[in-house]
Amino acid sequence: LAPVIDARRGQVFAGLYEPAPGGLRRRGDDVVMPISEFLELARSESAGALVTFVTPTPEVFRPALEQSTFRSSPIEEVSSVLAPAIGRLGWERAQRGDLVDALTLDANYVRRSDAELLWKDLA
Repeated sequence: LAPVIDARRGQVFAGLYEPAPGGLRRRGDDVVMPISEFLELARSESAGALVTFVTPTPEVFRPALEQSTFRSSPIEEVSSVLAPAIGRLGWERAQRGDLVDALTLDANYVRRSDAELLWKDLA
């Protein structure tokens, strides 16, 4: 499974996941890179296995996909509204007793924001 989100600047936020007991397991780190580079990474990591691409904006990367070895791979369009799905996942984990102290949470930023980049350049 390869979730892909348009990161602008000609890049995508993406990752690779595989089935595991109780859900999915991440294969490697989440990345931000040009779609062509991610497709090459996915090709090498998937070792010929079928990869399903999941995205809220399939039109953004469908052309690159059609020009790659993944041209016949399924693309599932999902909602760009993530809060309900994240809330449902959190509720399910809480019901299982899998709780985390909010003070120990840390965001997974894979790229600095434009504001941070511009601020660093001005400082």
